[in-house]
Amino acid sequence: MEPDYSAVHSDDSLIHNIIDRLFMKDISLWPSSESPADILLGWLDAPERMLEHYDTFSPSMDALRTGFKNLVVIGQGGSAIGARSIINFCNIHRDPFVSFLDSTHPETILSLQEKIEIDKTLFVVSSKSGTTIETLNMFQYFYDFARKHFSEMDVGNRFVAITDPGSPLENIAVDLSFRGVIKGYTDVGGRYSVLTPFGLYPAALQWVDIKEILEGALEAKNRFIANDPENDLFALINFLIGSVKKNHSTALLIPDQSLACFASWIEQLLAESLGKLGKGIFPVVGSQNKNYDFMRNHCATIFVNDNKSEKYNDNLDSVPNISGDHLNFPETLTCEITGLKGFGAEIMKWEIATSVIGSLIQVNPFDQPQVEESKVSSRVFLANKEAGKKIQSSEISAVKEMLDGIIDNDYIAILAYLSPNHSVESALAEFTHKLMEMCGIPVSYGFGPAYLHSTGQFHKGGPRTGKFIQLIDNGIQENLDVPGQDYNFYELMKAQADGDFNVLMESGKKIVRVNVEKDFNSKLKQIVLSVAGG
Repeated sequence: MEPDYSAVHSDDSLIHNIIDRLFMKDISLWPSSESPADILLGWLDAPERMLEHYDTFSPSMDALRTGFKNLVVIGQGGSAIGARSIINFCNIHRDPFVSFLDSTHPETILSLQEKIEIDKTLFVVSSKSGTTIETLNMFQYFYDFARKHFSEMDVGNRFVAITDPGSPLENIAVDLSFRGVIKGYTDVGGRYSVLTPFGLYPAALQWVDIKEILEGALEAKNRFIANDPENDLFALINFLIGSVKKNHSTALLIPDQSLACFASWIEQLLAESLGKLGKGIFPVVGSQNKNYDFMRNHCATIFVNDNKSEKYNDNLDSVPNISGDHLNFPETLTCEITGLKGFGAEIMKWEIATSVIGSLIQVNPFDQPQVEESKVSSRVFLANKEAGKKIQSSEISAVKEMLDGIIDNDYIAILAYLSPNHSVESALAEFTHKLMEMCGIPVSYGFGPAYLHSTGQFHKGGPRTGKFIQLIDNGIQENLDVPGQDYNFYELMKAQADGDFNVLMESGKKIVRVNVEKDFNSKLKQIVLSVAGG
């Protein structure tokens, strides 16, 4: 059943009051969690704090930029997606190869290993807690790989850690003589950490002018403190809360090409912050090349536009110029981003808006209780691999049976435990859009295990209206062992798929698993034909 937001108060005076109290760091704005310490508001001061240390932070980059050709960022969720969105926005055409590794699929790991020149590669290992199992296991693999090419004295020099002070990852970095340990802020949560070293350090390594981003964020913050109801912050808050009050609780994000990763950052921010207590806004990242006219009665549509996209995109002629006026949507908002200052301002705007909406609908936007549930469940399956064999893949008919029961307020999420290469992602995007067209409801897709640190919270904690299709394969023929562990990467990925399947099923959600090993594209076509009644 979808939550009823019609009684939510959202007049301008209340929003004014919430914003004033937010900047005073009043934690009583949100429902109390297990501990007031869970409500982390240090992100409000992140621009000032980072600018304060900029002069000591920036010079250390020069040796790294000239000494390494490849940059590999190993991280999950908020520890990596912010940096990725900045680099994607700038799309700087330089020699270095940049890769973000957030998939434990063995095919992905081997593919990356084959691409990089190990003697010219810097690995940035990014984890706030310093305990993220995927991040630590992938670090262990590439550290072991580097040891085969360099002396024990030299191997640590090719790794940098970004983590909170005193974390297990910091201890590992010190023990193994990492080139550096960049410390995050303990009073900033992962998905709000883009304006801290987690988002800015990898971007700075790619010659991004992070100072300009920080100045833009600070200017926006000062503008928002003035609490002018005509500013773009009020427009975003009123648009989103007005939409959910009309039962349009899906936010369809349609970004310019240079802002596709930024839209994924917004997706995580909305889903993980607000998807709890049976409430939330369901974010779907769309494409400019698709028609979503059939979704007009479900979605609040937000166009995320790069005003200087000609600086970043090479193929603008192939991308249609669309806006809210061009398509027949009853509710649209356009977010215009101009340059790096505009990008920093947009980050601050979305973080504040999400926090205010959390107060209006009375959820704590700074915790993620159901994410922890999946982690616990995955550890159980990893320790007892036989238990996972009880979760059987279903025939295509089971997908049709589940989707035959959908109603107007439902949504579908495709949970893909597959290697996120370009061909697979393109096929999934097409499959998602076809399902959306046929079923007339919002459909999203995400790659496991990465989505567990993003939309996974919404799936389990948000409205009980989701229908889930989990796609898996059988990994690769040759096992890819995790150094120092009694499991391999496929077993790790499978345990995470099993753990999430189990938590969703036990919470009463409808989920079907399909093994797409033999012919991925054929299986997707079979599902489409089955749902269409063919």
